[in-house]
Amino acid sequence: MKKTIAGRAALAAALAACGLAAAEAPRSPYDIPYPPKSPPYKFLNQHGQEVECTVSPWQRVDLGTIGPVHIYAGDHCSMPSVDPLSSHYKALYSHSCDLHDICYFAPGNTKAFCDDMLKWHTDRDCERDGVKAVCLVNSAAWRKGLETPISTRYWERSQEWGRRNCRINPPPALPVSWIAFPAGALPPDTVHVDTAATSAAVCRASYQGAQHPGRVSGSNCNIGYGGSEWGISGGEVLIAKADNLAWTPFSGQMPPRAVVGGVARGQGLAVCRARYQNAYFAGKVVAGNCNVGYGGKELTLRPFDVLVAR
Repeated sequence: MKKTIAGRAALAAALAACGLAAAEAPRSPYDIPYPPKSPPYKFLNQHGQEVECTVSPWQRVDLGTIGPVHIYAGDHCSMPSVDPLSSHYKALYSHSCDLHDICYFAPGNTKAFCDDMLKWHTDRDCERDGVKAVCLVNSAAWRKGLETPISTRYWERSQEWGRRNCRINPPPALPVSWIAFPAGALPPDTVHVDTAATSAAVCRASYQGAQHPGRVSGSNCNIGYGGSEWGISGGEVLIAKADNLAWTPFSGQMPPRAVVGGVARGQGLAVCRARYQNAYFAGKVVAGNCNVGYGGKELTLRPFDVLVAR
């Protein structure tokens, strides 16, 4: 059974819109457009936020020494081994290594994401290699080799450089607003999950120290949280002109100008919709799924659409 909570806790949080207006949604979470080699040096982090560096992130950066090893970023694969096979893969993976170093610089990225991104790119480099099967084994070995204390220090020093030279830009203003639940009928410009007259409206509500997008059900905003559906009174509904918004299929990376309706643990929660039992339900994007509240449960659904501003 759905759980109903009376009242709401105020959540003072700046909600960040994800992505770059000019960037295309890539095919994979790791297929992120990277900065040009002339200013402005702008690119996306793993959360779809725009990162801008004041100096070129493509340069060779001295990260100091770790024991007897001198480490650099931007040196096209800093594997110490000099045998012919390693030299072959250093050349093959050169651009992927540079992208990995830039990923390490970016505020908001995690080490695990960047390391997995490197393997995604080096696997694709293997398409150009004469012995693909051996190349893929080497790609996996390189990914495993990043799970070392030296690699962790490399990451930490790269992040220090990123904090000095790069920043996350404020999100662009989106043509939407959130208003407190009205006492009577919903306003004419309330955003719905579908064009059907009976479709649910998009809302958001505060619960357990976070703010969650969901759907209007009666006088409540129904959300999914902790495996259950919760009906929260006193939420807010989303208002926007219909021509200013569109539902865009999620392809692995947050689309540009996604409408963020909530925040949890410091990360924005984009508004999504997913089809279930012949109807659309609004919810939040979490770990590549659309989480919605329905039937007393929190459902994790795919495929789904993300709400974006035109």
